[in-house]
Amino acid sequence: MMDDEKRERMVKCAYNPPGGFLCQMDGCPPFDCWCCEDYIDATKGNEEVDGEINSFGNVRVFVPADELWGFYTQNKKRCQEEMILIAENTETGYAVYMTDDDGTLMFSVCRGEDAPECEEYVSNGTDCEESAKRLIMRYLVPLTVVDGEAAFPGIDDDMEDKMYEREDALDLAIKDFLAVVLQEPDGETVSTKFGEDFTQEVLHHILEYLTEVHCIKIFRPMFFRDDGTENEIYSEYPYEEYTFSDDGRVQ
Repeated sequence: MMDDEKRERMVKCAYNPPGGFLCQMDGCPPFDCWCCEDYIDATKGNEEVDGEINSFGNVRVFVPADELWGFYTQNKKRCQEEMILIAENTETGYAVYMTDDDGTLMFSVCRGEDAPECEEYVSNGTDCEESAKRLIMRYLVPLTVVDGEAAFPGIDDDMEDKMYEREDALDLAIKDFLAVVLQEPDGETVSTKFGEDFTQEVLHHILEYLTEVHCIKIFRPMFFRDDGTENEIYSEYPYEEYTFSDDGRVQ
């Protein structure tokens, strides 16, 4: 595989934070990218969310991708004098700008006041729209890794619903179990008397015991926020492939 192809896989991979060389699967990008079995193309599925980008919470698009080329041709002088903000994520600080570099339209991706992490040149309307969409989706829209594929907010709400439903079921089950063991009237009494931290700790130890000692797979889906990026990772218990900070973020 050529170096350019390795770099393309690194840039597109959902496990590599935008603008970085920090593979969440402990790989060494871009060198390991050619043989990585965990590679997930974060750009797939863009067509599903096209037109819904502004609905993604902190993402703001000021000039739609399909209008950028026309905007550029009518504002070349302005583009030569400044970097024009076309989209941003107000939470992460990532933003996409357009400017004119020696007569060619150039997109730049920056985080806050830092130097550009990515720059792309385009020469026609088709490339302009495709490039803008790709940069916005890759750097601004938070994604989730679900069953080995990149998914975007709003598309997999049913997965989130299942997560909450399962958590509620486990919470009720552990409290009812403890009520019997501790000879309390009901689960609510257990919660009030011993606290939520106690019941959740007991639940964790029971699931850990079933998984590690008896090798029983436990269905407990969870979304984890990656430390330092806005990416979310979907996993099922026991989440052994990840390490976490004190606030529950993936490190």
